Amino acid sequence: MQRGFADHQAGRLQPAEATYRRILAIEPRHSDALHLLGLLAHQSERNEQAINLVRQAISLNGARPGYHSSLGAIQYELGRPTEAEASLRTA
Repeated sequence: MQRGFADHQAGRLQPAEATYRRILAIEPRHSDALHLLGLLAHQSERNEQAINLVRQAISLNGARPGYHSSLGAIQYELGRPTEAEASLRTA
């Protein structure tokens, strides 16, 4: 996870995505990997995939405010202010 996150922060999106996907192949319910893969998908302009991945992370661990905040930010950037507000209020 640390390697994927380091690659992600450095802008090396392909290696980061590969790492997150390897983690999910072993542990499909790894909410942090789902969340970060969702953020990466958004950075890669795969926005519906991003929303779905972050929602999966939320369904596994809805107590993480950062997941809701990320979802709200993505929704806001996509011009969905009502959905974004609901997500951000939950955060």
